[in-house]
Amino acid sequence: MAAKDAFIENGLGNTSMDDIARRAGTTKRTVYNNFGSKERLLEAVIDHSILLFETAVPPLRPEADPGQIRDFCEMLLQLMTWRAAIGLQRLIISEGPTFPAIAARLSSRISAAMCRPLAQFFESHGISAVLAENHAVATVDRLTSRGRLDRLVGIRQAYPSLPGKNQLDDIDRAAVEDAVRQLCELEHFRF
Repeated sequence: MAAKDAFIENGLGNTSMDDIARRAGTTKRTVYNNFGSKERLLEAVIDHSILLFETAVPPLRPEADPGQIRDFCEMLLQLMTWRAAIGLQRLIISEGPTFPAIAARLSSRISAAMCRPLAQFFESHGISAVLAENHAVATVDRLTSRGRLDRLVGIRQAYPSLPGKNQLDDIDRAAVEDAVRQLCELEHFRF
């Protein structure tokens, strides 16, 4: 989406509707007719990104073996650390104070999308719903926090390709292996 790329590259305040229209190959009037304002366009960009993210999170079947758990963890990590995701996170960090409802929606829906398959996996192995949700949140945080922060502040480069098509670096591989080990070591799982 042209607006998303423009917002990520220039920030909301430095992006004009003319720039968005030019990138989209349309007119400014058409952009205004469809969205009404730059702020509504930002909301549409965020909502579209949420939907893309939610559909990209893979399932984690109850019978998943350690290799399948590893694949799942690698995908989650890449979803949060590839170029477009990091750009969107930087955008919402800068615009969140101005648009707190949009920021809250992005945060809650992305978090839920990442945690839901893990919580369901835990529950399928006899863990109570509350404990399963807590385990899922802790697992996602442990898995993604360093990779996200390093990339948000520019210590490491975001992954360039779509999630699932990148080779993890050593730090991320270690985070995935740690998550897989901890998931497999829970006494409720029998592999």
